[in-house]
Amino acid sequence: MSLRFSIVTACLNRAGMVESAVESVRAQAWPNVEHIVVDGGSTDGTLDILAQYPELRVFSGPDSGVFDAWNKGLARITGDVVCILNSDDLLAPGTLARVAAAFAGAPQTEVVSGSAFNFVEQPDGAWQVVYEHRESPGSTLDVERMAIWGPCVNARFFRRATIERHLPFNLAYPLGADNDFMLRVAHARPVAAYLEDFVYCYRTHAGSLSMDPDQRNLARGTRATLDVVEKFLSRNDLSPPERRHALEHHAIRVAANSISLANRGSFGDACRILVRGLVFNPWLLLTLLRRRRRVSGEISRKVSAPAYFKPLERAANVGR
Repeated sequence: MSLRFSIVTACLNRAGMVESAVESVRAQAWPNVEHIVVDGGSTDGTLDILAQYPELRVFSGPDSGVFDAWNKGLARITGDVVCILNSDDLLAPGTLARVAAAFAGAPQTEVVSGSAFNFVEQPDGAWQVVYEHRESPGSTLDVERMAIWGPCVNARFFRRATIERHLPFNLAYPLGADNDFMLRVAHARPVAAYLEDFVYCYRTHAGSLSMDPDQRNLARGTRATLDVVEKFLSRNDLSPPERRHALEHHAIRVAANSISLANRGSFGDACRILVRGLVFNPWLLLTLLRRRRRVSGEISRKVSAPAYFKPLERAANVGR
């Protein structure tokens, strides 16, 4: 019997993008999948587009943001394995088959993580890939991996029991609840598997909450991340290595994002974040030295799109 996948998507006024997200799930051709879409009350035709797909389970009504919508969708899942797909993103072709094989090959696995990338769509429909996310393989998902690679919650596939153990997403963090969630998951050290293949495609665009090309929300998002990590560090059940890695997570965000803000001319925000980092961790520079290679990679890592992205470009343009 094949694994049953539950895929949860939150959306609000995404008529220009949600169809490609849905089609990327359909293109998996997986025989046992439910796709739950939680809509915040769209008025731009999104609901009309979703109505064209009778297999979708669509719930529409007011919510308190994307993490509230995720909580609502995750409360309705019936599958064995769970994935969160943003309404402006795509699953890479063949992802569900590769993830199912990883779980089948190691039945004790609780989380399967894959590679992901961010892309910007050019006027001619081609993709410019601006960032790749590739974790190192490991048998556990722990705080060190969160410190180095960040949450990347969408490129992770969870056993239903595992994700339900750590729900709900904390609505006190409007921009950082995914980071809070993944730190809590990592603290439990679930058995993990890693796929080098790309499984998830993040779309960078002006309407994105956290991945807009102008990084308008970068300062606010950085403050949210620091709030999460500082709260996590206040726990009294962290091991010394976890505390060290969480401090590295904090320092990496301070350094990489303050430099990014300075590069785009937001010197006031950059200075405020840097000062906050130094006040919280006076040994910040020493902390960074332990992760200096990773920090330099965080600041700027641009790559060109190889030929195998072409089918994904076509999928991203569905409905346009």
